[in-house]
Amino acid sequence: MARLVFHEPDVPYILNTINLAPQYDVNTVVFSHDIIGYASQLLDGSNRGARIVTLAKAAHAENLNAWIWVREFQNVQPQFMANGKVQLDRRGFWEWLAYRYEQVFSRYPEFDGLMLTFDETPYRVFDTAKVESALSMPDRFAEVMNVIDAVAVRHGKDFIVRSFVYEPQEMQWFKEGYAQTGKHVTIQTKCEPHDSALPTFRYADEHLHISTMAKWYPNEGKYKGLEDRLLSPDPDLLEQIRAERTRRSRWPTPR
Repeated sequence: MARLVFHEPDVPYILNTINLAPQYDVNTVVFSHDIIGYASQLLDGSNRGARIVTLAKAAHAENLNAWIWVREFQNVQPQFMANGKVQLDRRGFWEWLAYRYEQVFSRYPEFDGLMLTFDETPYRVFDTAKVESALSMPDRFAEVMNVIDAVAVRHGKDFIVRSFVYEPQEMQWFKEGYAQTGKHVTIQTKCEPHDSALPTFRYADEHLHISTMAKWYPNEGKYKGLEDRLLSPDPDLLEQIRAERTRRSRWPTPR
């Protein structure tokens, strides 16, 4: 499966890229970041959801799947908060979370699937300063995955969880939590925790070649930022990455 991920709500660019996608064996497009960051944004009375539906329909016209990529937890109702912390063990919390996604899939049947990230959100499930529960960290991950997956299964939607975290311990918690899920839950993983923390290019050159290159192209500023952050870039690999970047720049550019 090859996917295109769109972060910016540049509709003409997205539509032109969707038209080109089949030429590159792409079968799925994902809408995220400035297009959609949280499920609650589809339920807030704005026209955000309608705009994404238009893009999803354009994807379907090219026989592409259309997914949304969201994060949890965010915009948690007051009855599940105490002292600035989300209370996972409070009665009704998990039913509330399930209902959020029941609403998403019921209101927006055009979305074929959902990608979920546990980081870069106000209340990370594994953050003891923001989330309180008697559950172990792996069990916290597992409960979120299983609750949302049950809704996705009922609606016939794909469900993908991303192992995007910053620390090895967090990755281990995610791994143990994922092991408690059913076969329907798909994982999108990385070969190490957060890529901006890599100590050298040589640490995970295959990952950089495939994932980071695809994610950051064509933002030259972010490439430079990555190169500056890494401590001792290998000259040969750095040249390989630059060559790959040049090759990508020759791809047809949507107008």
